[in-house]
Amino acid sequence: MATNLNNAGNTVVPLAAILDQLKDKLSSAEIDALLFAIVARKKTEVRPGDLITADLFNQILADLADLNLRVAQLEAGAGGASPGQVVVFEPAAGASLRVGELIQIVGLNFGFSAAQQRVTFDELPVSGFAAGSGDNLLRVMVPALPNIGQGRAAVLSVGNGSSTVTRAVTVLPPDQPLTGTVDVQAGLSDPSPIVANQNADFPFTLNPRGLNRTAEFQLTATLAGQSWSDRLRLLGPAKTLLPGGKITLTPNERATVFVRIEPVPANSNGQSFSLALSLNAGPVNGSSPISTHVVNQPPEPRDDTIKPTIGNVSPAGTMVGGEIRLAGGGFASIPVDLQSTQAGGPSEYDLTLALLPETTGGALATGWSFGFLQPATQPPSLPKATLRTTGNNGSMLFAIAAATNASATGKLRLSMQRKGTALAQFLDLNLRRT
Repeated sequence: MATNLNNAGNTVVPLAAILDQLKDKLSSAEIDALLFAIVARKKTEVRPGDLITADLFNQILADLADLNLRVAQLEAGAGGASPGQVVVFEPAAGASLRVGELIQIVGLNFGFSAAQQRVTFDELPVSGFAAGSGDNLLRVMVPALPNIGQGRAAVLSVGNGSSTVTRAVTVLPPDQPLTGTVDVQAGLSDPSPIVANQNADFPFTLNPRGLNRTAEFQLTATLAGQSWSDRLRLLGPAKTLLPGGKITLTPNERATVFVRIEPVPANSNGQSFSLALSLNAGPVNGSSPISTHVVNQPPEPRDDTIKPTIGNVSPAGTMVGGEIRLAGGGFASIPVDLQSTQAGGPSEYDLTLALLPETTGGALATGWSFGFLQPATQPPSLPKATLRTTGNNGSMLFAIAAATNASATGKLRLSMQRKGTALAQFLDLNLRRT
């Protein structure tokens, strides 16, 4: 007897009724194999004390509906199969399978125990059968097919020496490890200067360079100097909340996201804080330098025609949210690309690395050493250098090291000033000995 669930739009068939329908069509072993195949699909186990959730019930209903479909398919055709004839339940016709993926072929009478099993994709045999394979379950790796492109139709054949079942499937190319980099540039706050007891938005431009494919990135905003982290919100280009703080980036397409302080606390005039944004997707990560702000004070004058961005820091993981983290005795190299929006070139820039106090009137960090590797200096690794560009772009590389007794925290500024101009652009980086 079937029971209709109007709110789910499904028909639930009692298991006993299903078994009664199968008794005259399948052997006991074949019924056991079918039930095993269905039970093997479960994704959640209920243990004593666990909450039984709506998601779990929805999954049960979906599995029962799937079982009902399988029974109908057996009654329509497979149920009349002669003993020993191959039957395939999964993968379904039209399934998308990826090269290099380990898939499960679920069915009956594969002839595995007699070494009669055969699986091909467009007549190309699979390379082997993984552990767990048997007469009713084959675990195989999808082979690399010729002319795969972005994916194409293929014929999956499963045989046991006396019968064969074919399925039309789609074979996709293997997943490619994500490569490339994403530059993260900070912009001016809105409003500027920042107003107490109002929201403040801080724009960050994300510039993917050399990404080999579209990917989803996790964004992380880091605020230091004040205990306002619970007020941070991550917003997308339209200033709407980013679910889970994630954004999808496409190669060579820039995007602007916003970090919002909601709101800036009342009675915070004159209080300073620093803000940085980092992102991560597997092996690709990026981080802005920290930007220092003071509530109700104009930002420090700078040359905003110079756009510096930090590249892939080595070792990976050294740069976190605009902060350089090194163990005592550790060493890192920091690449920085410089782009100028001012027409003309070539240009010369004075580059300077210098420690700053972490708080107004505070002491400088000790035990931290740094210098430029590119452009080269004489003698090597001086904290001052001259960068000459042939156009509007240039690059630099500096190294930093922490002594075993270096200060636990500090602040480093990279200044870039075009010769003949009054203003400079700068990157501020926090230092932390781990």
